[in-house]
Amino acid sequence: MSNTLNKVSTFDLAFEYSVTASIITDIHGNIYKANNPFTELLGYTTDELIHLTTIDLIPPGSLKAERTKLINLINNALPQITYTSQRLHKTGKPINIKVNAIAIYTNDEGKPDRILQ
Repeated sequence: MSNTLNKVSTFDLAFEYSVTASIITDIHGNIYKANNPFTELLGYTTDELIHLTTIDLIPPGSLKAERTKLINLINNALPQITYTSQRLHKTGKPINIKVNAIAIYTNDEGKPDRILQ
């Protein structure tokens, strides 16, 4: 088994079995993957989440500040960011959360194309 395959498999296992609620998005907020703690926290299924964006999950009052933070991350101004925010449960109820966002580079362009939150 190659080192690349081992890394991908290890990452996938760590993501899936993490007790921390996590999602992987592209830089536009499209959700590619969500683990069980994330789906349980917000009340959505994985299939529902992959048809949403992070914008759909952020209360309007928090959107501008959060967008600024993520733009700084994407533009390489920060390697990682941590902040408190809210997400909307499927019922519409806001939930207070702590966000840790890390840029993921999967291309050769030197710019992130995915974000782990």
